[in-house]
Amino acid sequence: MAATPPIMTSLTKAFIGPRVAMFILGIAQGLPYALLTGTVMAWLSNAVDTSTIGILSWGALAYAFKFIWSPVVSTFMPVPFKEGGPFGRWRAWMIFTQIPIVIALFFIANIEAGQQLGLVALLIVIGTFSAATNDIAIDAWRIKASRTSEMLDTLSTLVQLGFRSAAFMGGFFALIFAARLGWQTTWWIMAIAMTLCFISVLFMPDVDESQSAKPSITLGVSLGKDRHKYLIPVLIAWGISISVLFGYMFLTVTAEDAPSTRNFTLYVGPLIILACVGTPALMSALLLKRDETLTTDGPEATSGMDILWANLLEPMIDLIRRLRWSAFLILGLVLTYRYADMVWGAFAYPFYLGAPDNNGGLGHTLDEVAAASKFFGVIMTILGTAGAGAVLAFLGRMNALVIGAILAAATNLLYADLAAGGANIEAFISFMHLETFFNFLNIPIQWIFNEGTVTMDSRLQGLMVVIAGENLVVGFASVVYVAYLSSIVNKRYAAVQYALLASLTMLIGAIGRPLLGELIEERGFAYVFVLTALLGCIGVAFSLAEWIRQRGGKKPAINME
Repeated sequence: MAATPPIMTSLTKAFIGPRVAMFILGIAQGLPYALLTGTVMAWLSNAVDTSTIGILSWGALAYAFKFIWSPVVSTFMPVPFKEGGPFGRWRAWMIFTQIPIVIALFFIANIEAGQQLGLVALLIVIGTFSAATNDIAIDAWRIKASRTSEMLDTLSTLVQLGFRSAAFMGGFFALIFAARLGWQTTWWIMAIAMTLCFISVLFMPDVDESQSAKPSITLGVSLGKDRHKYLIPVLIAWGISISVLFGYMFLTVTAEDAPSTRNFTLYVGPLIILACVGTPALMSALLLKRDETLTTDGPEATSGMDILWANLLEPMIDLIRRLRWSAFLILGLVLTYRYADMVWGAFAYPFYLGAPDNNGGLGHTLDEVAAASKFFGVIMTILGTAGAGAVLAFLGRMNALVIGAILAAATNLLYADLAAGGANIEAFISFMHLETFFNFLNIPIQWIFNEGTVTMDSRLQGLMVVIAGENLVVGFASVVYVAYLSSIVNKRYAAVQYALLASLTMLIGAIGRPLLGELIEERGFAYVFVLTALLGCIGVAFSLAEWIRQRGGKKPAINME
């Protein structure tokens, strides 16, 4: 038998084993995220009010809080599986968590938009909680499957490629399918795609899990049982906060006389933020007051409580010790920096698709939104991300951070003008002679979509200009914000501190969405966009304060060992 040509051997090796598995797992990460945090809002846009959509968007908080239960995933096997069974730890968790995602999508496929909202809320929560846990297992599988640093880079690239492909499918193609086949068929297609990912996991290889039972985390403080006195209040505060949020979510969508989202946001919301942020900060401060010489050396973590300590309190202790009072400034910046663009994200589809007489909606079709937001908008985000690197190199991190905060708040004024009729946007298009550009852009759009389904009129041109401005800024601000967060974390706790701070970034915006939805119902989109632009100035103020602090030489002391 003839020998296999070397080039064929290389090609075969490139598309088997962990590499193909990693691409599929990237899809398994990206598809539920796109569907359950974005596309579901488009499905509900013309069936429920904006206040309800704001409440349902809380389901995405599972992604923000997943670091809390990540120690459980890394320490224990899921209940239906046994140690030494046919599946390794990480594949067992993937199977255990992907089954509820598939079931949730199939159930949604059989529900009419706007009906059985209590069940829809339950499915969103189950789906996002399972998807966030699935992410933990996939990330661990990727790291453990990488035998070399080069392989880690390859698998990291493949998982991102799979994630972005799934996000494109769950956003762009879902809208196109919905316009042509209807939402029920679209949900069935997406559920089948997720089922194929689940089936693929059954045939994937396991990875070396010899170290899984004893994570190599060291405890920074040898306090014995006293450690629990400081950790348990943090766990209780987070547990109550999550329970209150999701409990209110179900109460609002199921009750005949829904409680006021205004009162909840104004009075309960600050208490939740205080519990989530203030409790771990207070416990850390008390520990430091007890002993300011706390070290980062200690025994290996072996129990679940030890691992929770290492993931929740020890990183916060390090932040408070290094930053002192500046920690409160930085926490304020973390809570508010992305507020202006994150708080209204759940209402993008209702704004684009809503009737003009419904709170100032734009009345675009699914195809037009797919072309403007999920095709043209994605390109603009990529350009903004690419441009951020050059700006960081030219202006420096803190200057770029302040600029990003200002622009993020300002782009909401573009949407306000669009909601009010778009007179200034139209004048800008005419002044810049952008009609030629849009006529050129119309060629690929008409090729991708059926001829005539997308009309490049002045309304769609205005939407594309605004989306271009916002997505360029979001891409830019995201990069400079990640660069800033990366600069203030301790390298020893980099992953945990970064995850904690990134999670807090989502918190205040998510809590404010129900009130925002109620304000849209009362006063319209234009008013709300002006309001969010003004609220975005709080993030600008914190950015300027941090810029001044660092200019004064009080930069965070980072342990690079």
